[in-house]
Amino acid sequence: MEFMVSNLFPRNVIGDYDIRGKVGIDFSAEHAYQVGLAFGSIVQQQEGKTVSVGQDRRKTSPMFSSMLIKGLLDSGANVIDLGKTTTPYVSSSYNFIDCDASISVTASHNPAHYNGFKFSLFGNSFFGDDLQKMYERIVNKSFRSGSGKLTKRSFVDNYINYIKRNFNISEKSKVIWDCGHGAAGEFIELAVKDLKGEHKIIRSEPKDVPDYDNSKISFLEKTKEELDKNPGFIAFTFDGDADRLVIVDEKKEVWTGDEVLCFLSLVKRIKSGQKISTVWTSKSSKKITDWLKEFEIESFFSKVGHCYLTNAMNKNLSSIGGEISGHYIFRDNFFTIDDGIFTALRFLDCMSIFPYKLNQIKSIFPKVWVSPSLRIKCGTLKKKEIMEYVENILVISDHSFELKDDSIIVNHPMGWWLIRPSQTENVVSLRCEGWNENGYMEVKNFMETTLANIGLII
Repeated sequence: MEFMVSNLFPRNVIGDYDIRGKVGIDFSAEHAYQVGLAFGSIVQQQEGKTVSVGQDRRKTSPMFSSMLIKGLLDSGANVIDLGKTTTPYVSSSYNFIDCDASISVTASHNPAHYNGFKFSLFGNSFFGDDLQKMYERIVNKSFRSGSGKLTKRSFVDNYINYIKRNFNISEKSKVIWDCGHGAAGEFIELAVKDLKGEHKIIRSEPKDVPDYDNSKISFLEKTKEELDKNPGFIAFTFDGDADRLVIVDEKKEVWTGDEVLCFLSLVKRIKSGQKISTVWTSKSSKKITDWLKEFEIESFFSKVGHCYLTNAMNKNLSSIGGEISGHYIFRDNFFTIDDGIFTALRFLDCMSIFPYKLNQIKSIFPKVWVSPSLRIKCGTLKKKEIMEYVENILVISDHSFELKDDSIIVNHPMGWWLIRPSQTENVVSLRCEGWNENGYMEVKNFMETTLANIGLII
């Protein structure tokens, strides 16, 4: 039976692996209702019935969650309301309670005026073509009609016990846990309870802040202030929905995602006593992945995005995968879900086998000359146009490059650089690496000159 709704659904909020946009500009709670109708219809069409729903701590999340749940119920789907929680908790619900699918109401690391939805179905990511087909269902108003049942449930104790199991945390551990006013707060309070060592929790209270992006300098300024007050401590920081981890060592040096994944891979190799493989993204440091070959750690590369990393890990039977932004996935013992809190606990466990400070461990890694991930607003141009212009310039100038997934990787005798479109904003993302310091500057200048030709200034 067709169920009629009003308001055209905006296509621009449909990303590659989630729905995300500015509240009141891109979409509204009415659109959350349409998402509920569409996703509930899809779940039932595939012989499912029950959807778990959780929300982050944004002020708009209760309204979006309420309308989403109403849509699910009106489609005939049953709903388990998990309340305010982290995205990894919602994603793992398939493994802990009787549900067929999940939706997390969140805009992840984006500012407070954003919101959105992340989905899973039968324990797998719901992304790409799945989201496009759901959009078509919304446009065509192809919804089921029914009266689902709403219940509230928590499995927090089981979840916390699971992520803490089998880890050996040193009594010498000294950690600042920076929740960034996001969803991590209450979960970290439970996770660090009874842990050995000294643990201080900051910014755990809910608050709408200018940015939930724990990779940005503005976010990490507060983290470093706390490290100044607590000599010898390291810091774990979390984004808005706690699926991302950024680490700052006792000398206030921010570890790159490459360094974290390198360390996790090395310890996995040491503990297993066997050859292993790790999945990286195309933006990862090639110098680090080449160095890991010396330890019989093979590297595979994936398109950016949890769903793509997971697929690559399963295909190559890889133990670990990750992105430079701070998402890490473990195939060996955590449902291939990117959970910042679980990663932090595993990182502490890895540290326990080394009699060194974290900054000393970092010195083991090869010296790299690589830029941070740079995000450039496209202005009046569309990100798709930017990508086409760059490709045309490279073709005309006869430079070596390759098209990999959604990225352009430009080869250079002294290194490489990459450009890819953002999945959620009219922004392009850039990164470059040189084989030495002079090479880095040469590659960086080449990248900047190429982009300046189309009016983009880094």
